[in-house]
Amino acid sequence: MIKIITNLEELKRSNECWECLKDFCNIFSFKEWVSTWWQCYGNEKELRLYMYLDEQNNVKAILPLMLKNEENNIVLLQMCDSCSDYYKVICSSKNLEELKCLLKNVLQNEKFDRFTISNLREDDDNTKMLIRAALENHIKVSISICEKNYYINTNGKYEDYIVKQSQNFRHKINHIRKNGQLFNFDIIEEYDSKILDKLVMIHRKKWKSDMQVSVFSDQRRIIFLKQICKEYAKKGYLRIFILKHNNDIIAYRLGFLYQNIYHDWNTSYDIEYKKLSVGILLCDYIVRYCFQKGIKAFDFLRGEEDYKKKFATNCRNLLKLDIYKMKKRESYAFLPPKIKIEQLMKDVKGFIFDLDGVVYSGSKPILSTIEFINFLLNKNIVVGFLTNTSSQFSNSIRHKLETLGVEQIMY
Repeated sequence: MIKIITNLEELKRSNECWECLKDFCNIFSFKEWVSTWWQCYGNEKELRLYMYLDEQNNVKAILPLMLKNEENNIVLLQMCDSCSDYYKVICSSKNLEELKCLLKNVLQNEKFDRFTISNLREDDDNTKMLIRAALENHIKVSISICEKNYYINTNGKYEDYIVKQSQNFRHKINHIRKNGQLFNFDIIEEYDSKILDKLVMIHRKKWKSDMQVSVFSDQRRIIFLKQICKEYAKKGYLRIFILKHNNDIIAYRLGFLYQNIYHDWNTSYDIEYKKLSVGILLCDYIVRYCFQKGIKAFDFLRGEEDYKKKFATNCRNLLKLDIYKMKKRESYAFLPPKIKIEQLMKDVKGFIFDLDGVVYSGSKPILSTIEFINFLLNKNIVVGFLTNTSSQFSNSIRHKLETLGVEQIMY
């Protein structure tokens, strides 16, 4: 039997549903996360929580989705897209048939112009099962890489980890530590509204100095932050790592410890201490803490900032699935081929790209262009950007390009 939850009150009464499948959730798919997000962001979207129930009313699979209007197109997306770093279909590997039934029901009953699910970890078995469920339903699936996700394997000893890093990186870390000897490192695991207010203030100030908009400019995000921290503190998941100077917080990293993995969800620092690299200093503190405590991994979650690449020991892809209805014999999965144009560029010294409409459209990356730019950069070919927009500074454009997936910008 298929059950569809479309209102918050019904969701709040569904504790047993998640209890059955709690071992198959990730940190962003627990009922507390979904219901808190629904409460903060649900008014402007049509939310759908598809559940498969067996004859004894036991929940076998959950598919959280939402309908959203984007430029007069009705788009079916994963729920929690504005806050969650990973999306996960909630079911065990034994429940493929139930997931196929759920997906078939969605395609038969929902009206949409586009059906897209992103932020799927390529190494998650449930991602593979979702693709298989779609293909066995004779559905066309276009698969692309939407982002890279960096993490540190913190098994073993910190000394072994740091010696494998580049000499420049080790030198920088040692220099930063010497300058940061007067700072104090602390960990907060309990909910504290005043501390969170301080973190929000630091975040806003930092992003304003970069001429960017903080996520906390939206009051809903602050409400979401406080509520989820309160809920996850009860479960023992919350970790707020802070760096102090004269009892003032000058840097923080807020995340969640789940299944012995630290998920680094939000971070910022006081811009008055920028020259002392307090953000990097705090990150190094936490990495050492994870090694010392036997934590398996430090997961940077989404975002391809340069410092993450330097700290990381591993990288995985986050996938995006575009799902289409199609005829039975046409079912296939498509992964765009790698570009092979070396022979065409023997005499080319560099490329200049226009921005809006070429590299991105508004806030959305044009993935084929991003892939081509990264290809050029990896081949050490000079890349430049040209725009007639005078409302943005070069550092804000650079940050936007890095956020959209450009790996390393050359000037």
